[in-house]
Amino acid sequence: MAINFPDAPSLNQEHTVGSTTWKWDGTVWNALGVTVSSIVVADESADTTCFPLFATAATGAIEPKTGTNLTFDSSTGALVATSVAGDGSGLTAITAANISSGNLGSGVLPYVNVSGTSVAYKMVFANTTTNTAGNYQILMDSLANLTYNPSTNQLAVGTITTSGNVTIGGTNPTLEIQDAGDIHFRDDVGTTEGIHFNVSSITASNPILDMTSTALNPQLHLKDGAWFRIYDGTNVDYVDTRHDGTDLNTIFSGTTDWNINGNVVLDGPVTTADQGTGAQVKDGLDNAQPVGFNVIPPYEIDVADTFDLAHNGMMWHRDGTATIAFTCDSDTNIPVGATYMVANENATGALTIAQGTATIRWFEGTGTPTTGTRTLAEGGIATVYKYADAEFWVWGSGIT
Repeated sequence: MAINFPDAPSLNQEHTVGSTTWKWDGTVWNALGVTVSSIVVADESADTTCFPLFATAATGAIEPKTGTNLTFDSSTGALVATSVAGDGSGLTAITAANISSGNLGSGVLPYVNVSGTSVAYKMVFANTTTNTAGNYQILMDSLANLTYNPSTNQLAVGTITTSGNVTIGGTNPTLEIQDAGDIHFRDDVGTTEGIHFNVSSITASNPILDMTSTALNPQLHLKDGAWFRIYDGTNVDYVDTRHDGTDLNTIFSGTTDWNINGNVVLDGPVTTADQGTGAQVKDGLDNAQPVGFNVIPPYEIDVADTFDLAHNGMMWHRDGTATIAFTCDSDTNIPVGATYMVANENATGALTIAQGTATIRWFEGTGTPTTGTRTLAEGGIATVYKYADAEFWVWGSGIT
């Protein structure tokens, strides 16, 4: 039955036909108090853009509505929405291949706490060589070349190759090579070996650091002020090799002896601090004695002088004409046992070995040694020996 509505209704104007009253909302006439329990629908699978109907309340006489952000393609069955909220527990048959775009948000992947589990779990990684964001597959090495054990906190890997730094942190970090693996430090092309830790030969009493490569002379470089330290088993006593900018110095802490079983070959000069007490060796009675010379270097001197520490163990050679004296003084800097040779060659002036603050005893081989200043004639040669802090012994030829 056709309904004839007023041609120019005013807002909220009502119009009654039979038992139904209609009300004008400014756009359309709405039936008041009418509930529609069903409508006639038909199968439609051709329209690509359809708008599903929804209401703003669960029950009641409510106006149906649509939204541009919720569409349905009847030809493909695709429902398109701006967003979908919920835990997704009711979604089934969704595989990774069917997720064509977008990123998985935080907490999407299932999580299981395996802390303390003694299992070598395989590690996963993305199929990309860059660190940029994107959609990547999650991959896994089926040969178990990269695993992690939560119980031992160990990461197992076949080979580590890096162009950057490898940092081992924490308290007392350990780099452990198991079984028969070795550690090689090579050049940048991996052919020339510098240092080789021969792990397969290591025992508790025989740690091995192999630096015998013939391809390269292994080197340990110390910058100025740096040191290389070797500790004992308790990390208390140690020996340092330090570089002060000029010299390499060996410094001991907590120990006073450096015991060497075997021969020490020094191919070059050894300089002590003062040619007398700067370094010491032990004699057959285990007494420390100053390191001296195995030759007697000459000391050319034609002026008066006093026997001192700097010229201990030298030949005092006088070849001038002036009257001079070599004096024996008490000097605690000169060690007991210091010895001097004195030669008076081609001299016309007198040369005396003078008794200063120390006593001189002359061993001439005819009786009790006498004390006092002695004269060494031209062509004479004498030995001056420090017997005690304030006593020198003299003997030789040409002495009066």
